[in-house]
Amino acid sequence: MLNYEVLENGDLRVYVSSQDKFDEFIHSYEDGFGGYTENIESDDFMEHMFEWTLCNSELQWMPPRRRYNEGIMSEAPILLEYGKCSVCDSSSQDDLGCECDDDDNHDTVQAWYFEPYMLTSPVKDLMVKGECIFTLI
Repeated sequence: MLNYEVLENGDLRVYVSSQDKFDEFIHSYEDGFGGYTENIESDDFMEHMFEWTLCNSELQWMPPRRRYNEGIMSEAPILLEYGKCSVCDSSSQDDLGCECDDDDNHDTVQAWYFEPYMLTSPVKDLMVKGECIFTLI
């Protein structure tokens, strides 16, 4: 449904790779499918929309605790690419890889934030433009 690529300038482009699946996903939420009634503009909806893509990549949402620890005071959605774990030397954040299960032990390789978050959302851009751009930090 969604895919991504790193652009030449380092920004992250997330785009709709299957319009049919994307439309089906949006309509299932509008119909309250599976009991989901989140507003399409909500963070919960955005995280659910990106879930499959993030679960099958090295990207993760920046957790609130890490934002605080790194002094980031923005509410903008931030995606991270983690490096190897300092405890178990795994580069994976999933249950099959990292044994310590603590993202504080992973160095950040790259990070991107959704710059126009005060005016629009990644979901809205995906719905209107078919893509959204996260700016390299």
